[in-house]
Parts: sequence; C-alpha cells; structure tokens
Amino acid sequence: MMDRTLMIGLMVGGALLIVAVVIILIFCCKRLRRRRRYDYTPLLEAQALPVKLRRERESERNSVREEALINCQFYLRSHSGKYSYVGSLPNMGTRLEKHWFLVRKLRESEDLIMNIWKGSPSCPVPFDGNSQLTIKELFRAISHPYIWTVVDLDLWEEQTLVISVQPYAKRGSLKDHIYGVSPEKYVEDKYGGVGRPLPTKELKLYGLQILQALIYLDEQGFPFHGNIHSGNVILQNRTCRLAGYENAFLGYNSHLHPVLDKYSKENMQLLDSLSFGHLMYEMSAGVVLTQAVPDRIQLKKCTAPGVKELLEYIFDVNGDYPTIRDISEHDFFVGVRLKKLEKTHPKQIQQTPAMKTIFKHVRRGRKPKSKGRHSSTRSKKTSSSYGSVEGRIPKSQSSSAQDATRRHSHVQEAETRMVTSIPPPPPPPPQPSTTDGKTEANIPQADSNRSALLSQIKKGKTLRKVEDPRV
Repeated sequence: MMDRTLMIGLMVGGALLIVAVVIILIFCCKRLRRRRRYDYTPLLEAQALPVKLRRERESERNSVREEALINCQFYLRSHSGKYSYVGSLPNMGTRLEKHWFLVRKLRESEDLIMNIWKGSPSCPVPFDGNSQLTIKELFRAISHPYIWTVVDLDLWEEQTLVISVQPYAKRGSLKDHIYGVSPEKYVEDKYGGVGRPLPTKELKLYGLQILQALIYLDEQGFPFHGNIHSGNVILQNRTCRLAGYENAFLGYNSHLHPVLDKYSKENMQLLDSLSFGHLMYEMSAGVVLTQAVPDRIQLKKCTAPGVKELLEYIFDVNGDYPTIRDISEHDFFVGVRLKKLEKTHPKQIQQTPAMKTIFKHVRRGRKPKSKGRHSSTRSKKTSSSYGSVEGRIPKSQSSSAQDATRRHSHVQEAETRMVTSIPPPPPPPPQPSTTDGKTEANIPQADSNRSALLSQIKKGKTLRKVEDPRV
C-alpha cells in the first residue's frame, strides 16, 4: 500500500516538474521574442527603408511601363502591316512620361525607336487627323545632313497619345558621349557624375553643325525649336544631327524654359539662343549649367580657347542676346569646314497652305512679346565682351520707356474703371400736374435731358450746377 502511494506521489511530482519546466520555457521564449522585437526590429527596418523606397519606385515605374506596353501593342495591332514589335527599352530620356520601344518595319531589318507619351494639354495645333497629316508631310519634306529624321508621327485621338517613330542610334546622343555612358540605361543612372569636356576641335565642329541645322529650320519657316539640349542631339561618326523639333508642334516645353523665360521675355528665338549657350557650356565644362546665366566662377571651368568669349557673347550682361545666325558668325567658328553640307545641298520645303496654318498655330500658342534683333545690329567680338555696352541700348532707357507705357496703360484702365463704375442714374422725377393751367408743351423734356447728362458722364466731363429755368 505504501509502495503504491509512493509511486503515485512520484508520478504527480514528475508531472508538476514537467509543467514547471514547460512554463519556464514558454516564459523564456516570450522574453527573448520581446527583446528581439524591441532591440533589433527598428534597426532592420531602418536599414531596409532605402531598399523599400527603391522597390516602390521600381514597382510604380513597372506599372506605368506595363500600361505603355499595352498601348504600344494595341497601336501595333490596330495598324497591322506597318510595324512589328521587337522589345522594350528603359526610360533613356529626361522626359519621364515618354516611353521607348524597339520596332521594325515589316520585311525590313533596321531597328526603329517608337516613343509613346501623353498628348500635352497646351498643344498649339488641333489634336486631330488633319494636323497629323500636315505635320507628317512637313517632317518628311525635311532634308538636311544635320537634322535627325522623323519617320512617322501619329496623333492618336481616342487615347490622346502621341506616337513618333525615328531611327535608332545605337551610340546614343551627344549627352551620352559627354558622360561616356551607354544609351540603353535609365536616365537616372547615366548622368549623375561629371562628364568629359570635349576638345576644342569638337566644340567648334559640333557647335556649328547644330547652328546650321537651326538656321535651316528658321529658313524653312519653323517658328523656333524650343528644346535645344544635348539629349536632343544625335551623334553619329563625328556628325551631330538635331532632333526634338517636333516638340514645338506638340506643346512640350524644354526643362530650360522656366529658367530662361525671364531672360528671353517669351521670345522663343532668343530662348533657342540661350539654350544653345547652355549646350556649349555643357560640352566645354562637362557639367550642366545650374543657373540661367553663368557667372565668372562657372566660366573658369571652360578652359578651351575662345569658349569663354563665345559664352560671354551669348549671355550678354546687358541683355542684348544674339540670334542663332549671329552666333554662327562669331569668330569662334571661323575656319570650320562642314564637308557634308558642302556635298549635300539642303532641300527647300514647299509650304502648303495647311503647313502655313500649322506654323501660325505654333506661333500663337507661344504668344511672343517681341521679335528678335536683326543680325545686322550685332557686331561679332573676338575678345571678352563682359561689361561692354558699346553699340547697345542701355537697359535704363528701355526700362524707362516701358515704365511710361505701363503708367499710361494704368491711367487708361483707371479711367475705364471710373466710367464703368458710375452708378445708374436715378429714375426721372414725376411729371408735374397740369392743374396750374400750364400746357404740356411747357413741360421740360426729361428723357432728352437725361440722355445728354449720361453722355456727358461717359465722356468724363465735370458737371456744373444749372439753375432750373422754371424757378
């Protein structure tokens, strides 16, 4: 009996011991979990924050790319027999809403770039099929050795999308050449560092090639370019070919437009001149100009002979900015031979009435305030022009004239407001009764007097008190 009782006691004691050990283990596990949570989790989350942000950006970018890919394939299916899909390209340009795809014409092996992006709400031309045909005909008529061709352009009305097709340049743009990067990379991964300043020979050759392309467009009636930067210059075998001229017809501004608008006064031709100055600075310094006009410290980075004087000529301190033709005649470009231009004569564009109408739409869309200076009013310089005011109109005179005009307009507006703010006249007094024996002919004409009074008020005349002849 005692042995049985002892056995039962040992069993109960063992069970209690096991339960106690289990409770202790559970308690220790909870303590370790709590310590790990509060001691290590915030540190791991802090370390993973940049990774999470990068993944979120990639996810958002991929979703946008997928939508663009759907639009691309839908467009290709709806235009079957025209192009075939080859593959997608990363966002290689600075315009983030622009998507890049490789396509080919059927039964051809040449790769083409198809860009798809949303139509601009400020598009100066009607977004319809007639404008599409006219612009396409205009671009196909361009023939110049220093201008990049536009193979096709569609204004997709149903989706409000712009589709452009151009040849694919495997070596990329002038900007890729400056920074020594492959064009087939995302734009945020290409231009973060410092580029390589180009030698003087390339500066002169490439600069004059771009200028000649702009002069040709101006001679053919193009209002302006509006998007001059190194990313819109295709480089092939030491030949620069200007692209991006279609943006002016589609309502897309350059990223320099907000910066330079204060200096160009909405004159888009002068904006082209200042944008070309930014391009020459990037080519000569290897970095982007971070302000509208370079200062002396920034100009010291341009060590190539003659470049500093050229930039001082373009970014004139007195605001007397040259035209594109003026810049091409600067001494910096003297002696540069353009062999392709000597061999190939650019084709003149025969403007149709529809083309002239498109040009008018583009000009009106920009609403230029003033015309650019004539090239004959500007003299070429061979030395530094910083601080020189010879042969220019002082800013004080022009500003005083503008102030006088502004004051005159304010006075006119004030007079107009004064006239329009006069309260309506009171109703005419009741006609006097005829019980006093006076006839109706002796009663004054209230309507005619009131009309005369109103006409005098509108003319701004001072009213004088007139005695009533009846008194």
